[in-house]
Amino acid sequence: MKKVLLFAILLAGATAAVKAQVSDESVRSTGATSDGQGVPTETGLWENITRLGSDSPQEVILDKIMGLNVVEYNMKMNMPSEEDLIYLNVKDKEAYLKRLAEREAAKNADRHIGLLANELKSSFPDMALVKDLQDGKTGINYIELVPVLISCIQELKTQLDIRTEKMVDIMMSRGADASTVSAARAAFGNSLLSIAPTPVGESAEVRFLLDQGVSNAYLSVVDMGGRVVTRLPVSPTDMSASIDSSILGEGIYLCTLYADGQNIGTRRLVKTK
Repeated sequence: MKKVLLFAILLAGATAAVKAQVSDESVRSTGATSDGQGVPTETGLWENITRLGSDSPQEVILDKIMGLNVVEYNMKMNMPSEEDLIYLNVKDKEAYLKRLAEREAAKNADRHIGLLANELKSSFPDMALVKDLQDGKTGINYIELVPVLISCIQELKTQLDIRTEKMVDIMMSRGADASTVSAARAAFGNSLLSIAPTPVGESAEVRFLLDQGVSNAYLSVVDMGGRVVTRLPVSPTDMSASIDSSILGEGIYLCTLYADGQNIGTRRLVKTK
């Protein structure tokens, strides 16, 4: 009976090690809270709220993310020592080691993807992304990493828009011929490039690109309540359109470019006194 109990304890320990062990470098992610309700939101629970990147430019955060290594790995197993097996007879020991080898093979076939905790902690020392666990191990809070990645996506989109707008500026300032404009349309497709100035003055200039095959396109300006304030038809021969700000009251609006029924892009438009 003692042997059976010890045999069961050793197997349970090995199984738990595969499921729960966390290496010093890369660790399992955690999902929602234990009750399945997700991470608490800002309502009444947060304080000292600042926009990510307010103390360092977003491009710096993007550079840090680009410097991280995404790795594949296997979880380690706690292998028993000879002392752990001393109470097993030869037959039980062989059976145990055989099952342990099978679990080891299954574990090796189960690859995981993660980040290196030391790199993440070095890049973001002030964020709660790396946790110290028991036995000197570390864990990565992947939930906390999601907003950082969203910020990087926003920064990439901003950089793309700036580069596209600069290209359009160069073309317009040089009086680009039809072939050059056509090449830009082929490269960028249907695009809502920018709205300037922000906040708007007497008018707002909206810059965009439309494929020559577009038959029905327009700009729609709506307030934050979803009410359509104005709708301005545009065509592929246009590269910009002007919105008269006198029809806008003070506030924030959303300007959306539609082409043949598809939402091409939306930009924020701000009207002040």
